[in-house]
Amino acid sequence: MDLIVTHTGADFDALASLVAARKLYPSARIAFLGTQEENIKQFLRDFGTRLKITGSRGIEREKIKRLIVVETSSVSRLGPFKNFFQDTALEIHIYDHHPPEKDIPAKKFVYKEVGATTTILTDILRRKKIKLTSLEATLFILGIYEDTGSLSFPSTTLSDRKAIRFLIRQGANLGLVTKYLSFPLNHDQVTILKDLVHSLETHYFHGLRVYIAKAASPKYVGDIAVLAHSLREMENLDAIFILVKMEDRIQLVARSQTRALDVGKVTRILGGGGHTTAASASIKEKNLDKARMKLISAVQSSIKIGKPKSGTIQPKKERPVLSLMKKRLPFELLKFFRTLGLLGDEVHMRIFLVGGFVRDLLLGVKDLDIDLVIEGDGILFAHKLSRIMGGKLHVHKKFKTAVVSVPNFKIDIATARTEYYERPGALPTVIPQSSIRADLSRRDFTINALAIQLNRRHFGHLIDYYGGERDLRQGKIRVLHNFSFIEDPTRIFRAVRFSERYNFSISPETRDLIKRAVRLELFESLSPERVRQELVAILNEENPIKAIKRMAELNELAYIHPSIKYGRHLHNLLIRLSSEIKSHRRCFSSDLLALWLIYFMAITHNLTMAELGEVLQKFIFSKKERSKLFRSHKAVSRLFKVLQKASISPARIYTLLHPLSLEEIIFLLARTKSKFAKKNINIYFKKLRYVRVDTTGHDLIKRGLKPGPHFSKILQKLLLDKLNSHPRKSLRNL
Repeated sequence: MDLIVTHTGADFDALASLVAARKLYPSARIAFLGTQEENIKQFLRDFGTRLKITGSRGIEREKIKRLIVVETSSVSRLGPFKNFFQDTALEIHIYDHHPPEKDIPAKKFVYKEVGATTTILTDILRRKKIKLTSLEATLFILGIYEDTGSLSFPSTTLSDRKAIRFLIRQGANLGLVTKYLSFPLNHDQVTILKDLVHSLETHYFHGLRVYIAKAASPKYVGDIAVLAHSLREMENLDAIFILVKMEDRIQLVARSQTRALDVGKVTRILGGGGHTTAASASIKEKNLDKARMKLISAVQSSIKIGKPKSGTIQPKKERPVLSLMKKRLPFELLKFFRTLGLLGDEVHMRIFLVGGFVRDLLLGVKDLDIDLVIEGDGILFAHKLSRIMGGKLHVHKKFKTAVVSVPNFKIDIATARTEYYERPGALPTVIPQSSIRADLSRRDFTINALAIQLNRRHFGHLIDYYGGERDLRQGKIRVLHNFSFIEDPTRIFRAVRFSERYNFSISPETRDLIKRAVRLELFESLSPERVRQELVAILNEENPIKAIKRMAELNELAYIHPSIKYGRHLHNLLIRLSSEIKSHRRCFSSDLLALWLIYFMAITHNLTMAELGEVLQKFIFSKKERSKLFRSHKAVSRLFKVLQKASISPARIYTLLHPLSLEEIIFLLARTKSKFAKKNINIYFKKLRYVRVDTTGHDLIKRGLKPGPHFSKILQKLLLDKLNSHPRKSLRNL
């Protein structure tokens, strides 16, 4: 008797390979060891009988003369059949696309480096001209598609594509293929997926960006491999490993996009198996952190150090921008940059201008915030610079950064570094002593990942690994990698801020990633202070109305409070607010306004007092800010009833408005449509707020009055009398 078997926890490639092998061994029986993946369970419920797939029960070992093993060559993955190999008389045939394990004594071993074992068997069937049913062809496509990511994985070969064309001609039902490969996640899987996203870590191994995520489930949940696929869809990443603790074991699933990291080799170190781009393991370990450390060690030992992977964005040839620097920079600043480069040559370090300065130079925007990145020891460079230039030095040893203040310039100096995010929203762990490329790779957007070298030999050469100059020309905000917002959700706010500051569009793929990150509720992982800082930065922009609207489109306003909606009413209020702010600045240029506070009043003006209280508590506003926001919220209707009267006295106007801040009064101006209310507020701004009485407390004492609380009442009465003594005509003409 011939018996065909595959590994435990079978996927579609394993199932399809079983059926394909039976076409080559027609009298053989299939022994199916079961599966953990829900989409395969459903497929078997629908078609298992028609395909004559049965379990492994009732098999008499002594009757088996030939064993056909598909989709694995590892004894440890064959469950109850691993003891069969003690029988030396047993003839064994193996068909597999994984690198040979060589622990099964096979008489026949068919191995080919293709995307799926089903491809190997399909090619044999095609050459032998063995006909397939429509259902068989459909199953075989499922096997190839699942293991090649629908022909998108780097492991995909021409043989895989040829096999798909052949199977389509054999009558495969592509509608069924779509149905079973897009099986929806159940509630338990969605819960684990959210935990994986929130625990996501970024690691760098010899230039490769590797992601590790972990989660735990109180009960067994099948088909966690689909979760690795779900995460992978978010990013054209180098590699991802997920660790999920269930019952007394930890399940590891790995996916790779680069031949520099063979995840099959990694999982074999941990007792599992697989091939270069997809692998798994079941780890006998109860502690997720210990399993994580074992995984990191296995990855480190498995990385191939060599040329960058195929498909990695390669740096453009450095492009000189010296002529642009000469045209747009003051001569003294350009001379200073040459001094920096010469000092770099002297201490054998490469010196680069980075970030916003480079971005704004290329855009023609004035920016004198100078940031340097040093390939070497940034603090040593800063010490030498301060001695040469006679400047003040402030050092931050922990982060390998320093600030040097010299006549006319202040320079922020950082040692080239990479960063490691232990979880989404956390501040990064800094790894110093790196390269300019690694340093730029940690930036938020391509337009901020530009550098200009200052060393003499390459002075004025632009470094652009990620197409930042192209995106500046095209007016695009684009993230460097698709897990960027998961690593640091505050970048979502910065995307909006930069897009509106420069009138750039957010690239479609970046918009999709923002919406996905918002749906995953990643803002909850941030400290309220960090979110508040980003909100303040956006609302302090010169004209933040478009940014506020964009935040609403991307569901960011809902994070402030779910009741905040951007509609015509809020839009018109913001337009009026912008007009009032501009008008006030023209008339009173010396007034210092907290612009963000005025716009925040507008965004939250439709909330109830209780809802506003929730917002103020959530973002930890100062006592003074809370007072202004509460006051502007509840005083509006009361003030308008009085201010819209034509006959109100100057003293009454002063009494109503003087306790308020400038920001609150400007907000009132934008809120009211009453011409009398506007006029009375302008009277306060232009005349009444400057009125003072000459009498002081000392004058009252000289008149024989005893000091006490009544002094303030007396002085207040004198002030109000003086206010009401203003000629009516002068006030009406305002």
